[in-house]
Amino acid sequence: MTTLEQRLFHLFNPRDRKRARGLIPEKVICPRVGQVQATLSSDDGTSHEVLLELSANRRGGMILESRCTSPDGRAGKPCALVAAVLLEVDRRGLLSGIAEQTPVTLDVVADDMEHSEEFESEENVLGVSQGNDTDHLGSTQAGSQPQQSPIGENKPSQKKVRQPAWSTELENRRRLVEPALRTSNVVLGGLRKSTGTLMFLLDAASADSRFVALQPCRMPIDESGNPNGQPKPIIIGPQSISFGHFDADERRVLANLAGTTSGETHHGGQTLEERTMSRFLLSRQSASQDLAMLCAEGRLVFQPEPRRSPETVVPLVWDAGRPWEFALMVEPSDDTGLEACLENDLISKSEKRICPKKASLHGLLVRGSERQSLQTPRLILRAGFIVLGDCLCRLVIDAAAEEHQTEYSENDEPAAIRGWMEQFDRRGPIELSGSQIDGLIEQLASLADLPKLELPGWTGWQVESGKPQPKLVLDDSPNVKEDQQDEFIDPEASLGRPKRKSRKSKPKVQLGGKIWFDYGGIQIAADDPAGGAADAARRRLVRRNRIAERTALTALPRFGFSPVRTGQAGVLEENDIPTHHVEVPRSRLDASVSQLASVGWAVEVSGRRYRPAGNVAWNVNSGIDWFELSGSIDFGGVTADMPELLAALARGDRAVDLEDGSRGILPADFATQLEPLLALAQQKDGRLRYGRMQAALLDALIAGMPQSQVDDAFSVIRDELAAGGRPEPENEPDGFQGSLRHYQKEGLGWLSFLERLGLGGCLADDMGLGKTIQVLALLVRRRRVVQESGIAMRPSLVIVPKSLIFNWMEEAKRFAPELRLLNYTGQERTDSTESLSQFDLVLTTYGTLRRDIIQHRKVDFDYVILDEAQSIKNATSQAAKACRLLGARQRLALTGTPVENHIGELWSIFEFLNPGQLGTAGRLKKFLAGGRGNGSELVARAVRPYLLRRTKTEVLSDLPQKTEQTLFCELGDQQRKAYDDLRQHYRNELTTRIGQQGIGRSRIAVLEALLRLRQAACHPGLIDAARIDDPSTKLDTLLEQLDEVLDEGHKVLVFSQFTSFLAILRRKLDAKGRTYEYLDGKTTDRQSRVERFQEDPECRLFLVSLKAGGQGLNLTAADYVYILDPWWNPAVEAQAIDRAHRIGQTRPVFAYRLIAQNTVEEKILALQDQKRELAASIISADTGILSGLTTEDVEMLLS
Repeated sequence: MTTLEQRLFHLFNPRDRKRARGLIPEKVICPRVGQVQATLSSDDGTSHEVLLELSANRRGGMILESRCTSPDGRAGKPCALVAAVLLEVDRRGLLSGIAEQTPVTLDVVADDMEHSEEFESEENVLGVSQGNDTDHLGSTQAGSQPQQSPIGENKPSQKKVRQPAWSTELENRRRLVEPALRTSNVVLGGLRKSTGTLMFLLDAASADSRFVALQPCRMPIDESGNPNGQPKPIIIGPQSISFGHFDADERRVLANLAGTTSGETHHGGQTLEERTMSRFLLSRQSASQDLAMLCAEGRLVFQPEPRRSPETVVPLVWDAGRPWEFALMVEPSDDTGLEACLENDLISKSEKRICPKKASLHGLLVRGSERQSLQTPRLILRAGFIVLGDCLCRLVIDAAAEEHQTEYSENDEPAAIRGWMEQFDRRGPIELSGSQIDGLIEQLASLADLPKLELPGWTGWQVESGKPQPKLVLDDSPNVKEDQQDEFIDPEASLGRPKRKSRKSKPKVQLGGKIWFDYGGIQIAADDPAGGAADAARRRLVRRNRIAERTALTALPRFGFSPVRTGQAGVLEENDIPTHHVEVPRSRLDASVSQLASVGWAVEVSGRRYRPAGNVAWNVNSGIDWFELSGSIDFGGVTADMPELLAALARGDRAVDLEDGSRGILPADFATQLEPLLALAQQKDGRLRYGRMQAALLDALIAGMPQSQVDDAFSVIRDELAAGGRPEPENEPDGFQGSLRHYQKEGLGWLSFLERLGLGGCLADDMGLGKTIQVLALLVRRRRVVQESGIAMRPSLVIVPKSLIFNWMEEAKRFAPELRLLNYTGQERTDSTESLSQFDLVLTTYGTLRRDIIQHRKVDFDYVILDEAQSIKNATSQAAKACRLLGARQRLALTGTPVENHIGELWSIFEFLNPGQLGTAGRLKKFLAGGRGNGSELVARAVRPYLLRRTKTEVLSDLPQKTEQTLFCELGDQQRKAYDDLRQHYRNELTTRIGQQGIGRSRIAVLEALLRLRQAACHPGLIDAARIDDPSTKLDTLLEQLDEVLDEGHKVLVFSQFTSFLAILRRKLDAKGRTYEYLDGKTTDRQSRVERFQEDPECRLFLVSLKAGGQGLNLTAADYVYILDPWWNPAVEAQAIDRAHRIGQTRPVFAYRLIAQNTVEEKILALQDQKRELAASIISADTGILSGLTTEDVEMLLS
């Protein structure tokens, strides 16, 4: 049984509860049922009378009214005498007939105010201190210090003045509503953390605010099929009415309410059929949905007066509109109110407003423009529902949660709203004069749980709310206030005693902080229990946003802030008064403050403000041959420029000192955002500079910046570079013999675009699309332009691999016969470079250039063109260095594969084309190795205006189809055994070596092992010349394929990187009498061999070394290609296949790769996939296959 002590003692002050247990009533009588009279004496011996009277509340529950003749009792306060009588009533069981679930409300009735002056004088004598939460009795002795508030300075005592009647009445109601709710603690989230139809009767007597109680019952059905008569409660379960007795619709309803389905295990392992259910409790979160469902099916009823008229039953209809809300409204109480309202609309703010003579504070229910009196509802449920007529409506019980559309917490008990409703329902409105409106509004703002408030325009006040600005003020003052006044010591009595040593204060390890919430200039302390604040000067009443405040407080624990702890036990002592809300270790100050400011907190440390970062602005200014990038961050009106920002980052600070003395919190991603800008720029006086050739790179870097501005000069260059992505086609120049395809005309236009801007570029068309022809057309056009403009003639230098010299010579003679051509290779070349000026086009090789760079660097060329520019992919090679030393007006690079292995190859090519465009190699490597996922994308955007690439599928719709296929060969027993023995040998040897020396120092041994295994997979004779006649599965497969294809009249190309393998193949072909041609790196008469294969119908087979013949050859007579062994780089194989699949090919091309199954060749195919992704995107991360082999890669290759 729940006692009155358990129900009501939370309303009493702890001190009064303690006193009550020591008071024994002298006389206790019960004049009638529900009434108790008692006589008892207070501590000073004065005798007092206490009267308790229990009555029913028509809203549900009971009301226990108390009257007491003590000063506190006459003032309407719960006092120790009333508490003592309640204990005696419990002991005797005088009011034990109250049902367990019936709520009981204590109403301390104040005496008439005719003796208010007498009470005031008594309070002044006794020293009554009225606080927000409790009232204390006690005398104030001379010399004692007044009680201090937890935060803030001591407030001077003020003489009590008589309060008006309306104020006293509002305070009486507040004390009945808020004593258990008002608190001065700051909570930081995350620190602990039969017959008839089935009907349901709404339990009107339920006092639980967390649930809506429903009673299942049976009701008879009338002739029309509607429920009729008195509901009969039932119990559903195996021992009563089993689940199977209900029809399908009723079982569905029961399953929905029970939260499970038939047969499903729930609630302690019981199925729905096994459970016993006599009552359904619907949580606040799910009640709306369940009640709406019951109303829609006509199964929810309500008994307005279950005791007097149980047969009266009202079927309920669900109201799906907005929820109702309890509100306080100020209204005029006389006819002058309307006049005042009209006149106030006409006067200015500077004039004095006219108020009605009388006004009243009403409590009512509101929904939009609808208004309902508190007496209108037939039922108000504590869980947040009301019955209006026959409609069941929702009621807002937590205005903040409803406003912000958050779920109600099960632990949240919004008793204040219900308490205010009960008070205004029983006691009616509060009357006051019109001149006291301002005082009323200011006092309303101090309520802990301020209901919705509607103030008419004639009051001149506005009610505001919104998201507050959380503020933390950190300082070095003590976390608690202690009585530092030493006890009085008689000097004479202390004579002869040893002098007490004074304790030295230790430096604080923790900093204390006070929390405030700023509502548009009105600051409210976090532990202030008031639900709002009033600004009389601006006539604003601000409602606190509790949910936003709690959300803001949850950030504190995440960033290292904790509640104040004192003493060795880490808890507050009894006499300690906290002066701070939170504390933070000094060691975490910078990090914690920066993190807190980054999530929207205003922070001050020892009077110094910390400002969160606002917008980051970037500006590009142009110089003579450079661009300067400057940046700034706005910190709430105070700006920090690039030099200060770079200096702060260099120190490792998360904040920057601002000119007004405050500190600016750098954005969390600012260092990451600045990283690529720093990596590829030169710093000068705290600013970032980029060269003229880096315009596209700078444009790519600032492209993602939301606020970036550029000057006119940079904007012009950016527009010109963008136009290069849409080149205008140019027709063949005069003197060019032949016709250009449509994409070749666009290529010629793009090359002319680069020439106008003085930029180098890379023509990266797919192999076989005629890059050579486009360059020859450019040189013919260039010769005409130079002649017409009177510019001094200069030769153009084309550097090619040795195998392409003759191809260039033939193409130049055919398409540009007017160009004066010089083959500057071999022994015929002269040591003097003076004769070079007599020619228009000079052809040389990379090897020749490397040897003759001393002479060539003295020559000023018109164009320097690199064909197969991937030949200088190694930036540290002698060929690459020699090319960068050449002087020329313009530079071009031709390649079908600008990147074969890693991004460094791209840097090497563009360092030749436009020196400094991608910064230094070290800076670029550091930038790409910094872990930025979009580094490759930025570099791709930076080189895009200088690189033109078209594929065959994009521009050649008439080119025949190319089919590629892999033929897997199973090694024979003898060859398999030899391969496995060799693999195991190298596996054991490399495992030991790598374990002892590491992968870096074992790389040569790894490469040798892989080479031997690849040779063993092709033919045993490649390992041991004595085994040249041993069987080879791959060779046998190839010979079978050749017999079939050659007999059908096709021409075939066979590529291998091993010339010794081609030699074994030649022995087999010679034995069969097959006609073929052969080409490797030692072949001198390359052109004649190509011409024979192209033109002789009897020569249908061409054996070619992969490295020697994979570039520059035009072998369109072939339509079948065989690659005998895979190379690490798939681009090399693609070049070989494109010797046949290129312009001039009229038949479909079939390419076959022969792979020995279960050998290292299969592993190479897997690694080639990485290369294909690299080639497809033109650039990729700096991860070459061979140079980046790991221990795991080696184990995979040897597995």
